[in-house]
Amino acid sequence: MYAVGESISVFNCIEVQEELLQYVGDNEKCQIDAARLTDLDTAGLQLLISLKKHCDSNNLSFEIINMQEPILTLLNKLSLETILIKENI
Repeated sequence: MYAVGESISVFNCIEVQEELLQYVGDNEKCQIDAARLTDLDTAGLQLLISLKKHCDSNNLSFEIINMQEPILTLLNKLSLETILIKENI
């Protein structure tokens, strides 16, 4: 599991991308713990969508867990929850 920090934004997006790609390369699935994530801008959203597409094209599972309510609200407003959030069944 990869635990993201408080922010994925234009200011740290390249660093987070490198860490995530390293993590995905070393694992058979991509599980992101977003418990501490409170700041997500469009660069961060683009990174997560790109990572999801990368996982899909490489037949890797992708899951974001422990997402904070403000981030969930943002994803809902942008209609991205169905792309990035795996529904608990």
